[in-house]
Amino acid sequence: MKNIILCIIALAPLAVFSQVDILDRARDKVKSRTNQRIDREMDKSLDKAEEKVFENNKSKPEGKSQHIQAYSRYDYIPGDQIIYAEDFLADEIGELPLKWTTNNRGETVTVKNKAGKWMRLFPGSRFASPSFKKLPENFTVEMDLLLQFDGEGGYVYPELELKLLELAGATGTRSFVVDQEAANEVALTLLPGGTDKPMYAALKSYANGAGHFSNDPKELKLISDNGGNVIHVSVWVQKERVRYWINENKIFDIPLAIPPNAGFNHIGFSLESSVYDESQLGMYISNHYCPTKIT
Repeated sequence: MKNIILCIIALAPLAVFSQVDILDRARDKVKSRTNQRIDREMDKSLDKAEEKVFENNKSKPEGKSQHIQAYSRYDYIPGDQIIYAEDFLADEIGELPLKWTTNNRGETVTVKNKAGKWMRLFPGSRFASPSFKKLPENFTVEMDLLLQFDGEGGYVYPELELKLLELAGATGTRSFVVDQEAANEVALTLLPGGTDKPMYAALKSYANGAGHFSNDPKELKLISDNGGNVIHVSVWVQKERVRYWINENKIFDIPLAIPPNAGFNHIGFSLESSVYDESQLGMYISNHYCPTKIT
């Protein structure tokens, strides 16, 4: 049986009781998500069994080919022991979250009809999280996104990159936000098409500044703003293999995308510059989880 340890990365709150409160909220959320996943898997198993019985009882016309049906499953499993948490609730509205670094501008905000606090990313910016203990070779990451597009001027929307980073101290953090340099980096690139238009995604990685892996963008089963709903991203790293899910739909499963011996110790974001005004774009991040799996 696997022993699963959950490490949730967060901004360090200003008081001990705040950290305990964040960990309690995170622990309750993980327990709820685990129970929901178990219920979904049970329902799927029962549905498949019923479908099989139904198909076996149907008459099959002679001479006609049968439609091939394929089944998959959402096999992402988060850990259950909370080490650290990130939800921005301890940060001041209108300020860059505590201990984050950027080359431009970011703000802690609330979003109408959405729970909690979010970090808003502004175009032409790179962001690095506070440093944390290097992650082992087997870990997972989760985060929530909100994307809003009010401009429909026919211009390309800025690419958003969600990054796993290995940076060497304060100098390495500065080199990333200024020159986009990292010892090791893996980036999921989201290419939004705008309101009611499809989202595209691509993956690339770097080892010591040199390209390690890249693929071509592919269209996702997702409109770019997700109808104004939260977009949930899950990542599972196992040595050099990485898997990505968006809203429980697996989008990548690549065996050799992670640079060998990478020791990621930051989460980062990068948002391209844009001809659209800041009021026409809304890019928000919240609820960063980083569960490590010890087998």
